[in-house]
Amino acid sequence: MSQREKSTHTQFLETFLNPNGRKPSPSSQTGEHAGTRLLWDCRLNLEYPDPTSSRVDWGQSIRKVQVEVGMEPSEELVGSANLILEWVDASGRAQEIDRRDDAIHKRWGQDRVQASFVFSDWQILRGKASQERQIECPVPGECRLRAVVEHRGVRVKIAARTVYVQTEPPPPPEQNPISLSISAANISADDKLRFEHGEILQAQFNARNRTPQADTYYLTARLDSEVLARKMPIELPGTPVGDTPKREPVLSIKRQLLDPHLPAPLNLDAVPSLAMGDSSGRFSINAELADEAGNRVANASHVIHFQRDPGHVQGKLPFDISQVSQQNEMWKLNEELTELTYPSDYPLYKEMQVVQRQRRALQGNLAFIAEISAYGLLEWALRPKEHGNDSNYDQLLETIASPDNPIWEPYLRRLEKLGSISKYPFSEYAQLCRETVAIMLEIFAKEND
Repeated sequence: MSQREKSTHTQFLETFLNPNGRKPSPSSQTGEHAGTRLLWDCRLNLEYPDPTSSRVDWGQSIRKVQVEVGMEPSEELVGSANLILEWVDASGRAQEIDRRDDAIHKRWGQDRVQASFVFSDWQILRGKASQERQIECPVPGECRLRAVVEHRGVRVKIAARTVYVQTEPPPPPEQNPISLSISAANISADDKLRFEHGEILQAQFNARNRTPQADTYYLTARLDSEVLARKMPIELPGTPVGDTPKREPVLSIKRQLLDPHLPAPLNLDAVPSLAMGDSSGRFSINAELADEAGNRVANASHVIHFQRDPGHVQGKLPFDISQVSQQNEMWKLNEELTELTYPSDYPLYKEMQVVQRQRRALQGNLAFIAEISAYGLLEWALRPKEHGNDSNYDQLLETIASPDNPIWEPYLRRLEKLGSISKYPFSEYAQLCRETVAIMLEIFAKEND
């Protein structure tokens, strides 16, 4: 295959995915050191009239609206950031309902900016809003309350909660209502999947509970030969029916990875060390959640490469692309989720124009490459969810860019719906995938043309 086709594939994945699951904000200045870019997080908390359901009828109120904002490292927060509260109605139209200008700022000596903002209660009305803290919503349907962090005129982080106005929300999924995910980063070398002797791994374990009832589960986790947790009790809050389940952090660890045949380097950060089972290789972080009776309800895994080249897309992205012969499918993602293949003699591909001079991101045979990359990325994220493993899905979800372009909002909403795919019949799931891919192609064209 041509280098241009490979570049289109890589460019497509980089538009939607970052290898460490944390995407630097668009506000970072060109030429700044990669390790000093802003990394934002935002959580939107509220209480529904019925704590087990996200339905809100006319005249009822969303109570105790609160936004928590964090940012690290704080050295790069120049000036201040704004916090905006928006209401998105069933048609997708957004209106600003509150704003706190210059509310987020750095104090001298802080290693991390952390702020909490209370917005009190908001009443949903069918008729005209006549006073503050009222939202006019004459049409029933699925709506959203959205918190936006704005820095240097750019929307750098968004958090949202779903509100079903005068409408019954869909039931929670019956399959895999509890899920687990693992993210791992080389904090000694940004954006690097390979670990060298003495470099530090930071692993984060997260869980979701899509049922309305809070419950206690038990976490067991292991990295190579080291047991990180053994039947550690985890309390997972419930998710009101129809609401977007929040990702709950349940365990975070740091380990300095060592070659067992080399002397340990000086460890100024006093991070616990771990001698790997071999001088190089492919190692797994594994975890599972069990209920009170010992039944496994979710499991997750994450591969790390110690002194070994990951071998795909220059070690930056999860899977590569290549042409093959004797393959009937238009595209195929292998069992290990590391290679996307397509047949060189596929009829549609053969009939498309070979791009000689690229003028647009979606042009000739490059449009074919972009489309199969989109489908491959969705399968990469969703296939592990069959076993309650949300690791890839979380990585895709958490790296959504949030520019002013409103097209990212419908993409986010469809990803969230795909996260509960077991509640959809096949026809609805297939339609949702087609819609998501169409939006991804539109975003890719606008971001890269």
